[in-house]
Amino acid sequence: MIEVELFSGRHCSLCDKAKTLIEKVRRELPFNLRETLVEPGSSHYEEYRDHIPVVHINGTFFCRHRVNEEEFRRTLQFPHDKRTTSNESHRQNS
Repeated sequence: MIEVELFSGRHCSLCDKAKTLIEKVRRELPFNLRETLVEPGSSHYEEYRDHIPVVHINGTFFCRHRVNEEEFRRTLQFPHDKRTTSNESHRQNS
């Protein structure tokens, strides 16, 4: 089963929108969803505090700030196709 992790924050409207979209897609395409709260003291705070929401699919960075529904669906349907990952403008600079 595909694993989706949503890194989000409290009182974050973009996070709420991302979660709503993810849940919508989940009703049609089954996957496990884990939500991780990014707050001071959490293991991902320094990395993601200014970039939430952040979405990982099967442990790999997918996008940040906004979830593109079409790309999200395509990636879930074809998780091993590298062409389905979110576009470079939304990629994390590592």
